[in-house]
Amino acid sequence: MQRNKKQCSYCKESKDLDQFHECKGNPDGLQSRCKPCNNRTRNTNKKTLIIPIEIDGEMIDHRYCKKCEELKTLDQFVKNGRGGRRASCSVCLNEKHRKSYAIRKALKGSKQDRAREIA
Repeated sequence: MQRNKKQCSYCKESKDLDQFHECKGNPDGLQSRCKPCNNRTRNTNKKTLIIPIEIDGEMIDHRYCKKCEELKTLDQFVKNGRGGRRASCSVCLNEKHRKSYAIRKALKGSKQDRAREIA
């Protein structure tokens, strides 16, 4: 690889060094992600907005689930222990946990083919 280019760890493209932000902690002094990829992830990780909707004369808070993208009431989201709520609803979170448990169980029983099938 040339000295004036670097490969982005996210999009895997080889780009000029000026396409990377500085990072003094890395050996080459640059971040591993290029500027466009860094901006893309920074914008997608924003908090989901709480939307108050009036139902039967009462304001009820709603938000969109990051996983299934459905509008749900705030009580369908698990508390995150820091005063807020998780970005995924409890249904999506339970599905993620079930899938993770099945993969771990399959790997523990040395059934790697089953783990690949689940993933």
